[in-house]
This record gives sequence, structure tokens and C-alpha cells, in this order.
Amino acid sequence: MSTLSGKTAVFVIGGSSGIGFAVALGSLKANAEHVVIASSSRDSVANALERLKIRYTTETGSSTEGRVRSRVVDVTNHAAIKALFAELGEIDHLVLTHSGGLVHADFKELDLSSEKARSTMDERYRSSLQAAQSAQIKPGGSITFTIGTLFSHAIKTYTLTIGPLGALDAATRSLAVELAPIRVNIIDIFLQVDTEAS
Repeated sequence: MSTLSGKTAVFVIGGSSGIGFAVALGSLKANAEHVVIASSSRDSVANALERLKIRYTTETGSSTEGRVRSRVVDVTNHAAIKALFAELGEIDHLVLTHSGGLVHADFKELDLSSEKARSTMDERYRSSLQAAQSAQIKPGGSITFTIGTLFSHAIKTYTLTIGPLGALDAATRSLAVELAPIRVNIIDIFLQVDTEAS
């Protein structure tokens, strides 16, 4: 993973735990000059920042001084996302691993006009597109979305959760063409990945 040497910044939304934390740690190990992790929880992101520094130093014997930062942001707040990316300036890579809650309910009984239904679409689909739209990615950089195993399988009573993931998958294909030479990909996290949560 030495390909990140000399890269200005890797920004990970959802970087306080799981896949996002692993991406942040891996980016540091791959010699990214700056890594920024973001989460909606101030306590979670502060804790993750300390764990990230400790893990990196323990595993490599080097310091993260000046290389890793954290930010608190609500990904569903478009104004906040735009302001954050304006503050960050140009970055090389954006990785979005935030997930949102799971909605488990019989489709015929779902209230599709409910706050739960709207927030699921906001958290899993619109927020990802808002981040991709607001980010100032350098030519040759990348945007990477992640989705979980639910998208790969038809699972009864999870329609409201799976739907936005399918929409994001379709949007990624279009963005890959529209935003070139920026690379846009989506990764379906199906195989076991070694993270703090696994």
C-alpha cells in the first residue's frame, strides 16, 4: 500500500470505527501525508483519534504527529458537509463508510412518508452524494463508497434498507463517467475484514 506516499489527504467519513477506522489506519501505514477521520459523535471521533495514534505507533514504531486529524459532522446536513470540505480544501481520496440504521419491517406495513423512511434514504444515499458533490478531489484522486452485505442478497423485511444501497450502486456507475478522471467506486463489504469490530 505504498501508493499513498506523497498524497496530500485521505478523508474518511465514518472513520471512528469498523471499516472506516481500518481504512484510516491503513492509509497512515501506506504513508499518506494527512488522514482526516469524521463522525457525527464528538466522543466517538475523539476516542478514535487517540486509538488511531496508539495503534499506528504500536504497530510501526513511528509517530502520527501532524498527520492525522478528526472532525465532527452530521453527514445528513448538507450545509455542514459543504463547510467542512471548504475548510479541508483539495484532497486526494474520499472514503465513505458511514452506514445509517437498519430498518426491519414488513413492507406492506411500512409508512413510506414517515421520518424513519426519509432518514434512511438521507443517511444511506443522499448524504453520500452530498459528500461526493461537495468534496474537492484532485484529478486522479478517488471517491470510494462502501455498502454492506445486505445489498448482495434479497432479504425479507429489509426493503427500505436495501433500496438506498441499490440506488447508491447505480449512482456510482454514473458518477464514474461524469467525474472522470476522478475514480469513483463502490465496495460491497462481503468478506470478513480484520477490523476492531471483527
